Order: sequence, then C-alpha cells, then structure tokens
Amino acid sequence: MTKLVDLDEKAAEAIVEQLRGGSPPQHSASAYSAGYEDFLGSVRRRHLESDPVAGKIRFIHGSWGSGKTHFFRLLTEEAVGAGWLVSSVELSAQETPFNKFELVLFSIIRNIAPPESLGTIGASAPFGNVLRSALDREAGVSGDLPSAVQRLSERLFSDPAIDIDVKRVVRAYWETFAGESQDERVLEERRGMLLQWFAGESHKTTMRNEFGIQKAVSKENARTILTSLTALIQLLGFKGLLVLFDESEMTHSTMSKSNLKQAHNNLLYLLNETGQVPGLFLLYAAVPEFFTDPKTGVLIYGALAARIGTPPGHPPKALDKVWNLDAEKTTDPASYEDAALKIRRLYEIAYPGDQGRLLSVEDLRRRIGTVVEQHGPYERTSRWRVVIKETTKLLDLGIHEEELPEPAESYRETVSFLKKVGDD
Repeated sequence: MTKLVDLDEKAAEAIVEQLRGGSPPQHSASAYSAGYEDFLGSVRRRHLESDPVAGKIRFIHGSWGSGKTHFFRLLTEEAVGAGWLVSSVELSAQETPFNKFELVLFSIIRNIAPPESLGTIGASAPFGNVLRSALDREAGVSGDLPSAVQRLSERLFSDPAIDIDVKRVVRAYWETFAGESQDERVLEERRGMLLQWFAGESHKTTMRNEFGIQKAVSKENARTILTSLTALIQLLGFKGLLVLFDESEMTHSTMSKSNLKQAHNNLLYLLNETGQVPGLFLLYAAVPEFFTDPKTGVLIYGALAARIGTPPGHPPKALDKVWNLDAEKTTDPASYEDAALKIRRLYEIAYPGDQGRLLSVEDLRRRIGTVVEQHGPYERTSRWRVVIKETTKLLDLGIHEEELPEPAESYRETVSFLKKVGDD
C-alpha cells in the first residue's frame, strides 16, 4: 500500500498530474482512494499472506462504473506488498479473446509488472526485467553473474513443474548477461529473440538451432505453459502469480457459438485445474450479463454455471467464489469524501507553498457529497473518476484563487470532460 507519509514532493506531484488529467495512475491507488480497506484486508489475510498450497480462481461481478478497474489497482498493491507478481489483462475481441488462450497467455506475460515498477509513474515492465532482477539478486553484492547463472540454472532445471523449453529459454536469457564481452546490440537482439518465444513470435528453426528449443507456445500447450510460468515465478522468489482478467468489453456477447463454446471450455478448464497449481491466483472481472445473459452468459453452459454459481446479494467476502462489487458499500458518500481528502493531502505534499489556498476540508466534503448525490452508482463513467476529477478541479481553482462554479454546473463540466477522455 502507498502511504502518504512516504511520498516526497515529486512523487505526490506525479500522482496529482495524472489524476488531474482524468485518468487515474495505474499505481499508488491507495494514495487517493478509500472504502475497500476492510475487504482488501480480508483478501490479503485469506489469499495473499500465507504460502499458497493450492491455486485459486475468483470472479468479480460489477456493473459499468462499479469500480472494477479501481479495485484491481488496489488489489495489485496488496498483492505486491505480500510478495506476489501481478499481471493485468484486458480481454478484448481482437487481441485477447478467451477462446484463443494462447493469445491470453501472451498478454499475461507481456503485462507482468516487476514490483520495482509499481512506484514509478509510466514505467515499462517487460518480463525480461523480472528475469534480470532475479539474476542480480542472486549475484548479490559480489556481482559475479556467471556463478549466479550457474546456481539459478541448477535450481531451474531441477524443478519438475517447469517445462523443459521454458527452462532452456530462461537459462539462455540469463547467459546473455554473463558471457564474454560482446557487442551489446548483438546481446540485446539475442534477448529479444528469446523473449519473443513467450509471445509466440519466434522462428521455430532458429530457436531449435540456436538454443535447442523444440516447440513453440501454441493453443495446444498454452494452458500448461501457464502452469510452468507460475512455477518459474515461485522459483524466482515470489509467492505466486496473480492474474487480473478484465472483460469490460463484454467479448462473450460478440463471439460466434463455436468461439463462445471454446471460451467457456477454457474457463471451465481453469476452474477444474487451477487448484492443482500452487501459486496461481486468477481473478476474472465481468459485467452482470456475463453471468446472466440467456444467450451468451455462463448460465447456458450447465457445468460452468454450476462451478461459478450466482453472484451473492451481499457485499463481497474473501471466501466467496464471486465477489459482487455492485453490493459493496463504497456507495457510502463518506468513502468518496475520504478519498477527496486524501487527494487534498497529496496536494499539500506536492505544493507545500500553496496549502493556504486549497479549498477547506469542510467545503471539499460538502462539494463531493453533492457530486455523489448527483451521479448514480451505475453510470457508464464511474463515480470514482467523477469524484477524482471534480476534486482536482476544485483544488486547482483554489490554488489559482479563482471563483468556484456552482456545484451543478461544475458536475456537468466534469462528466462532459470524462466522456471526451473515454473509459479508464
């Protein structure tokens, strides 16, 4: 979790700058939000803190604007703090349809974020950084990379849960940092070639001749490669891999019958097999139609519907199979007001010379309370985004010593702006 007391002026300003633009930053969500603390604490205790003995899968039920993306950001911070590696995957009809699990796997690997990137606004996070960081930790202060590669490779090849070709790719990647001095451009090209194997973009003949790698990642082996990936991540020192699937585009509703059947089969496979993969934690977030649509929802597939169950009517509990965010009590205006006050504190840190010009705590609470009353919980644009943008606008006006618009007018301007910016 990001603590405000740990932020310096530059870090706070970087967060404020993204909030001001209408798109909350991918990281440090706990620095500007409130309302999920109890539930997140329960998830951390029951699913993240102890060493995993079995894989887990949970579903998130949430309407448009219920805060699924925002919740994912908060959960990412909790998971990283507990020692997990996290990948966030947005399911889409073209790039990551669930009926083509090999494309989903490529996206999982592409979106794995090294923990050190989470405190850096806009940082890139390729999987190669995870592998390199593990090598640097093994080398320690001595910096003896050849010995570190040898030790890591011995542990790697003794792990029966990791596919042999995954082992070969990873070892070859590490060896590019520990061999005799070569042209760095040649080494970078070699590293890129190896990482392309995880993206399904490598040339089979080249990989076989250069590295002894016998197969490519395909739809036939993608689900088992995910098992190997999880074991590899644990070997690198993490508790496991948390994958956050977000099906906000309702891709299931646009699939043909055959593709939908395959997508449901892949999901059923994960439900049946994830428990056999210690350290794999999958979260699948979807809108209500995913669960209830009579033509494309999971209820048309009896085995799948029985395994998932129906979304409960109560606020989410960590042990539920489906976490119903629509029933969460973050609709309490106090949660949004508390979030606004956190953002005000970010402004105090970011702009210490302007603290006296900021809108008062009392006035800010009152204005945000009005916004929450005006903006329904299930609007296309989430309440969180409206509250965040309205808060930054009011605080900026205070710094500039400009007159505040009437609440209703200000709210309309904020919603109009966010609609132009587009979905978060």
